[in-house]
Amino acid sequence: MGRKTRDAALSIVVLGIFGLSGCNRANSDYAKEMKQQSEKLELASVRIDQLTRRLTRLEIQAGIERGRYKSAVLDPGERGFSRLDTSVGSFAISLQNVTSYADGVRVRLNVGNLTTATVNGGTFLVKWGPREPSTEAPDYATKFGEWSKSLREKTIDFQEDLRSGSWNSVTLTLSGLPPVQFGYLELSMETNKISLLQPR
Repeated sequence: MGRKTRDAALSIVVLGIFGLSGCNRANSDYAKEMKQQSEKLELASVRIDQLTRRLTRLEIQAGIERGRYKSAVLDPGERGFSRLDTSVGSFAISLQNVTSYADGVRVRLNVGNLTTATVNGGTFLVKWGPREPSTEAPDYATKFGEWSKSLREKTIDFQEDLRSGSWNSVTLTLSGLPPVQFGYLELSMETNKISLLQPR
């Protein structure tokens, strides 16, 4: 092999080495860029998930606010009363006591008639079930959906007179949920029978 041939071969080898080095550097830069883009996408996905959960909470809370006072929500573990608006006026509802009954519970309500008319019976639309999940739970939207589906619902007629300006006792029997699991009660009420004082 002549000197010129050896020099040419050496040049090709050197160029090849530099070429491979350049390719390796390019591949390394590409891999680094892809990793950075992947990390950015992952962060964006986490942020979108957080915003979605927050929006779901706000939508649920807005729905509750829109229906405020159309139903009374009671927690067996808390004292106090809830306001309930009906077609004939407003009422105050509280839980007097909860006892075990068959495969469910018997609930005694205090129904405060805030109107000036005596209500002669009516109908309760009742929803009951376990306690509502905390809004602070990271998977609140999922848990809220599952909890909503678990609620039982029933229409119950009552014959008791709800005297005006007074607390009145009404008892409801709710099946299928033992007292230890009973944590939520929601009521709406309708009536079309009232009594007013006659003019003298």
